[in-house]
This record gives sequence, structure tokens and C-alpha cells, in this order.
Amino acid sequence: MTNKYILKPGLHQFIPGSAAKHCNGSLSDEEASWYLKRYPHIANLFVMFPSLTTEQNSSQSATKKRRNRITKLVAKSSLPGGKAEI
Repeated sequence: MTNKYILKPGLHQFIPGSAAKHCNGSLSDEEASWYLKRYPHIANLFVMFPSLTTEQNSSQSATKKRRNRITKLVAKSSLPGGKAEI
């Protein structure tokens, strides 16, 4: 069986204060998904996990474009005599 969620080598602690007991041999995809939903900070313990859905990707892309546009406007308006067009 091929797992969609692959942990970095070693034992990992998912819940603060709990023992480091999780490894690829002891973690199913269902368990990994459950833990990631409840403890998103553990995402950096994985070297691979399923990609985001298309809807999530497009939403993040739109957010990133808005942030870039706002950053450019702020930079432009903070220049001496600069005026931002909205």
C-alpha cells in the first residue's frame, strides 16, 4: 500500500505534551489527515501529502494576487509625491 502522507524520518510528536510516537509505519492516511486538520502546525513534519483541491488552490491564488496588488499600492503611495491608483 502506498501512503499519500509521508513523514520525515524518525518519531514525531503531533500533540504538544504527548510522546513522539508517530512514524510512517504507524500512521495511516486517514489518521494523518485527521491530525493535520486538528494540528496544522505539524505539516512541516511531512515530506509529502496530497495537494490542495482546485478550489483551494484558486482561492489561495486570488488571495495572493490581492496581497501583491495591495503591497504594490502601498509601496507606490509611500514614495515621495507618489499617488496610488485604486
